[in-house]
Amino acid sequence: MMPNPILTHNAHLLCAASGLNGLGWVLSEQGVIRALGHGEAPADLLAQPDLAKVDGRGHHLIPGLVDALTLAWPWQVARPPEDAASFLAARQAGGIAVAAIAASPAQPIDDLASLQAALFNLPTNQDAHSPATPLLINLTKGGGGQQLAELHRLLDAVPSGHIAGVADLSANAASLGLLQRAWMQAGALGLTVHHLPLEASLAAGTEAIAGEMATRLGLAGLWPAAEAVTLARDFALLAAVLPTVPRLRYHAALVTTAGGVAAVRAAKAQGLPVTAATAPPYFLLNDLALSGKNVGNNGSDFDSAAKLFPPLASEGDRLAVVAGLADGTIDVIVSAHQPVSLDDKRQPFGLAAVGISALETVLPLSLSLHHQHGLPLPTLLAKLTDAPARLLGLNRGRLQIGCPADYRLLDLHRGWQIQAARLHSRCQSTPFEGALVQGVLVG
Repeated sequence: MMPNPILTHNAHLLCAASGLNGLGWVLSEQGVIRALGHGEAPADLLAQPDLAKVDGRGHHLIPGLVDALTLAWPWQVARPPEDAASFLAARQAGGIAVAAIAASPAQPIDDLASLQAALFNLPTNQDAHSPATPLLINLTKGGGGQQLAELHRLLDAVPSGHIAGVADLSANAASLGLLQRAWMQAGALGLTVHHLPLEASLAAGTEAIAGEMATRLGLAGLWPAAEAVTLARDFALLAAVLPTVPRLRYHAALVTTAGGVAAVRAAKAQGLPVTAATAPPYFLLNDLALSGKNVGNNGSDFDSAAKLFPPLASEGDRLAVVAGLADGTIDVIVSAHQPVSLDDKRQPFGLAAVGISALETVLPLSLSLHHQHGLPLPTLLAKLTDAPARLLGLNRGRLQIGCPADYRLLDLHRGWQIQAARLHSRCQSTPFEGALVQGVLVG
């Protein structure tokens, strides 16, 4: 028996891509938006007895979020730090309709065997035309930069849309010659390159951004200009390759420093096909979080929950990332969810794993840009919905007839406190433990 169509009315529709920002209604059937409109729902619709009716009570009705970067966990270990069920539960609790899973240093996706393992271990609610868990596969074997992955074979092995791009998300050790060949192959296949802009020779062995905090805590510091230097190299290579492969698109997977923001801004001004993303730790925290003194931590030195890659940078870098989000230099906000076991995370800082549980907190943390920094709500939500959907080439992230009915109701002002123990993900580690946030999904 087919479920009844659903009419959601008396809601504040909010979708910049569709030009919606006001009272309205949405009619969905079989998981697809069939009709929508401004103002009160038509009386004839409200009178139909076969419609399930949901009163939005004036809350914001927003598209389901699209998360363009979560990192794969090692499926083959006896006790993985995440599984399909916990990932799906966390994703749904966070209002995320689509979460791209990227090959990671812990779990490459670079051949047919690892691709099939990924598909086997992912949540099963995949749709042939608009998958809820698309993949970002390795550009090079193991992400190590020594040998190209056979991208065409991997593309041919899965339905269209299930591979949304190629990723290099470890500190990259590839030679420029190999990068050139890899990017040309990706561009010829129409795959966007998602690149973490950190050169391995600069990042190797580092634990924190170089500066006063790293010095005081005795941590190996990453040169603050490392991100900008790598981006400058990447953009020079991109400009050189584009005449040969005009379909090539470059996405800076995480931009975390003032120099990185400036480099992306300059590349866009040059007209290069570049997009960029960042994640909440990089616009809400600085390297003070390493000592547990940012948001609700216990104040003890070496807070391993704040051990991230790239590392948290300075306050000036944080403010530059906020400015980059405001002026459109940074297009996308991602969770950068990276599951690791709590045993591996709760170690002395030097031994602790890099990772974060972020699916359930990306929306309320991002809303702080609106509540505290005045970023217009439509602009902010576009970075969490339409922009990442376009980056991944998916028909998602919009309130539009024919799009999936994955919308959610948001109480914009209800407050709550982040508590890691209450997160659905197995990886219950966050540098935002105890933080007070505003914004709750209510339907």
